[in-house]
Amino acid sequence: MEQSKRFNRKVVPLLPRNDIINNKKYTPYNIPLTSFQEVASGKDSFQEGEEMKNEQEYTGILFEELKRDIREREERSRREISEREERFLKQMEQFSKDAKEREDRYREEAKERELRISQSIETLQTEFKETKKDLVDTSRYIKTLSITSIIALVTTGVAIAGVAITIFMTIK
Repeated sequence: MEQSKRFNRKVVPLLPRNDIINNKKYTPYNIPLTSFQEVASGKDSFQEGEEMKNEQEYTGILFEELKRDIREREERSRREISEREERFLKQMEQFSKDAKEREDRYREEAKERELRISQSIETLQTEFKETKKDLVDTSRYIKTLSITSIIALVTTGVAIAGVAITIFMTIK
């Protein structure tokens, strides 16, 4: 039998495929299968120390392979979990970045809106001042017209009286 480099144990050559199929007592790894009856009856397979030793070696090999598989699976699981965490963190950073950009955009829009509103208010104040000035000017013009009308009426009355006096004096 040759030595396995990996486990530093003897390797039993595997049975040919037909022997494995026909011989129900062996698995593909050439490990003898035993039933509870065989163990209880103390058949020759367990009475020989060599077969027991081989079975323990193969059991040890299987346990080592199972341990290795479990370690590999755990490592894969850890890698997958860390990759998921990284993807999750990237998504959260992207969401945070998007939210910050959206917030900045809202703030900028609010500032622009505030600026437009303040400009509109200033424009309205200017228009109110101009309207007030126009009202004051119109009021002065109306007062001036009314005074002029009164003076014109008085002048007309004096002129009519002068004409009447002239006519009355001329007739006499």
